[in-house]
Amino acid sequence: MDAAPISDVLGIPIGMNENACNLIQSNTSQSLSAAAVLRKIVLSASCKEFVVRPMPEFNPNIWLHNDDSLSDYGIHARIISLPGHMDGSIGIDVDKKYLIAGDAGTNMFYPTVSMRYHSRDNMLERARKISSIGNRTIYFVPGKPVTDKQRVK
Repeated sequence: MDAAPISDVLGIPIGMNENACNLIQSNTSQSLSAAAVLRKIVLSASCKEFVVRPMPEFNPNIWLHNDDSLSDYGIHARIISLPGHMDGSIGIDVDKKYLIAGDAGTNMFYPTVSMRYHSRDNMLERARKISSIGNRTIYFVPGKPVTDKQRVK
C-alpha cells in the first residue's frame, strides 16, 4: 500500500508480480473471502480501509517472478511465488535463512494462514509451500517472526 512513498523517500525501485498489477488502480480489484466470523470482521474492516485510504498510483520498475534472484540489487535473495492472499503475492527468501512472507500468513496469537484470501486452495497450497521451504525464520505481517519449528497451518 505504501510502495510509492517508500520508493520516493529511499530512492529505490518498486518490484512486483504482474498478477498483482490490477491492485495498483484498485485495492479491491481481486475479491477476498474469509472463513470464520473473526476473519470476516477483519476482512470487512480492511476493505473499508482500502476505500478510505486508497493506494497512491505508481508504475513498477521491476517485474518479479518465482525464483528470480535479487543479486543484481545487492541482495542475496530470491523471489518465491506465494499466491493465495492475492494472485500476485510473493515472498523473499533471504540468504536461505529468512523468508519475508508478508501477508501469506499471520502470527498474532499463533502461526496460521492469512485471515483473508482470494483463493482458499492457493492459500492452503502456499502454507504447505512455506512449511516445506526448510529451516528459515519467517516474517509475516502482522505478527511476530516464526521459527522453523513453528509451521504455518
